[in-house]
Amino acid sequence: MSSPSTSIRELTLAIDNIHVSRFTSGAAATLVFYDFLLVFGQEFNTIYRSRGSLAKCLFCFVRFITPLGMVLGTIRELTWFECRGTLNDVRILLVDTDIPYRVTPIFLTYAMITSLMAADGLFTLQLVALYKSKQYMVWFISTFYLASYAVTYGLAIEGTIELTKYPAFYTDLLHACVSFGRTALLAPVWYAPVAFETFLFSLTVYKAWYDAKVISTTSAPLLVLFYRDGTIAFIVMTGVRVWNIWVYITQPISSIYVGTMLMWALNTVLATRVYMNLVWFVRRPVQSTGMVTTAAVTFAGKRERTTDATDDSTNLEMQASSLAQRHYPRQ
Repeated sequence: MSSPSTSIRELTLAIDNIHVSRFTSGAAATLVFYDFLLVFGQEFNTIYRSRGSLAKCLFCFVRFITPLGMVLGTIRELTWFECRGTLNDVRILLVDTDIPYRVTPIFLTYAMITSLMAADGLFTLQLVALYKSKQYMVWFISTFYLASYAVTYGLAIEGTIELTKYPAFYTDLLHACVSFGRTALLAPVWYAPVAFETFLFSLTVYKAWYDAKVISTTSAPLLVLFYRDGTIAFIVMTGVRVWNIWVYITQPISSIYVGTMLMWALNTVLATRVYMNLVWFVRRPVQSTGMVTTAAVTFAGKRERTTDATDDSTNLEMQASSLAQRHYPRQ
């Protein structure tokens, strides 16, 4: 049995974590809506007006499900309207049924996982275009992607079932619905996505290192843009994901929402920005500098290279063209 001083410390920490969660949820919502308003005109001209494709569907899903999740998550953090009432019998009824309190976090959990899956799908399509000439790599990347999120959904479902066994109650002190339920499956939910994203990044780094001897910002600007933006996105997203895993493992249950909404918001902003930057690069008007918008690579005067090097340059041209034509279609 915990001592009174320990209980007071835990209660104080819970109050602090709930307040921090409310601020981080508001910050996440602000980031998503500000970014959406900031680039909507560019998105409309480059993506929404282009012909349909799998990448466009994934982009639109991520772009529109995230703001909805941000709104619901922020309202949940700021008002806890599901559990509040003016009469004690109303609060008792909510404690007894417990359904309204649980519906919102369950929806947010699976909406977030599906959004992250769609965002990783965008990165997967881009990487598959680079490895198109190696069919075994295409199959391996696709299988790893599907298996990673199958594991993620499985752990999330099992964790949800475990958490529903614990009752939730409204506390006047915290002005929130709380539950002391805990499951060891919270952190492992993110292990598979982190492993898959690290795998994608490793393949991207390898291609960037391998292509560095034959590309530059003038000969293959599309690939340079892809490598640069992909690296920045991976570092930020993985850092936030690892931080959330650390919170889930080491911190009390009251801190579960401290970084979750920020992780979702940053993942959406970075994934959509990387994709939109590449689409805009492909679809922008040809500049007077003569830069080719499909980023095809020509090596004049270097035909005396070995057969492997010649194949590499041919593959590089095909990869850049595939990125431009398959996943960033024109209007």
